[in-house]
Amino acid sequence: MPYPALITAIRDGSLEQVQSILSSKNYSYPVTAGKQKWTPLHFAAYSENLSILNLLLTSPPFTSDITATETKDGFTPLHKAVEKGWIDGIKLLLENGADIEAKTEKSRSTPLILAVKFGHLETVRVLLEAKAKVKCYNSSGMSPVLTAAEKGHFEILKLLWDWLGPKGVEEIKNDGNSVGRTALFLALKGGHADIARFLIENKVDVRISGDDGWSPIHAAVQYGNGEEGLEVLKLLLKEGPFLNSKIVETGYTPLHLAAAKGDFSYVNELVGAGARLYMTSTMKHTPLYAAVRFGKEEEEVERIVELLVKEGADLAVRDSFGMGIRSMAKQKGWKKLEARAELY
Repeated sequence: MPYPALITAIRDGSLEQVQSILSSKNYSYPVTAGKQKWTPLHFAAYSENLSILNLLLTSPPFTSDITATETKDGFTPLHKAVEKGWIDGIKLLLENGADIEAKTEKSRSTPLILAVKFGHLETVRVLLEAKAKVKCYNSSGMSPVLTAAEKGHFEILKLLWDWLGPKGVEEIKNDGNSVGRTALFLALKGGHADIARFLIENKVDVRISGDDGWSPIHAAVQYGNGEEGLEVLKLLLKEGPFLNSKIVETGYTPLHLAAAKGDFSYVNELVGAGARLYMTSTMKHTPLYAAVRFGKEEEEVERIVELLVKEGADLAVRDSFGMGIRSMAKQKGWKKLEARAELY
């Protein structure tokens, strides 16, 4: 179905045509278009045409559309302008009464949360200057700070931090989303080392775990890679996380995760920090067992086994099915480890 003439003129960016249609006796309000039922204001905001947007906002029939929501995500015209990062349009909409705290119908995101999500630094600044609330949450419990950490938008996170000031930061820095994921956890999971360092240095609580038992130390081990990841882990360990906490579903501690990844450097750091060697998972896996069960590089696994045995780990362990180290080493063709385990 073709777009109504007014919508076509807006999409074409023809101010004269829009003016002509609005002055025509044949024009009738209201008008929406497309499967998502966008209003003319939605199209003007998305098209980033300031003259047309201003004309519509000064035409009485359209003033009520400033709060209208389209049907896909429930975006208002202001949300559409924010999505595009269109500063002039955002200012004009706000000057004409757009609700800066309007929430989308589905995700319940405010314009500020949306601006952070899309990484529009200057848009975030404009919304903050217009008094947008930083302490706000969408339907998943995600705030602007949590969203910035998850998406890896470091400059935006620092802007929010500075804007809040010490007192405001204290109120929100340890917030978690709907399942208890903190900004630190989300940054670590996303591999955003710069944000993780910033949060740790700014004394967020490194001990907070989610509803499923996953904590920042678990995320640092599971998702960290290379020297940068290792440096973040070292920094985190200095803050005294719950080193032996378990993931609810698997019963794995951070040491289990490091051993299962087959990363000697991470295992070495955790052992040096005091991680317990005899903690067992729901399937009775010890960290040593996890190293052999899930490890892929024979040489690296042997280094981990050597370290753990030296520290007192037991090579005779078996899982809940009775499977031991020797059987697993034999299946993988790791003869040196098989021979060593045979002694147990």
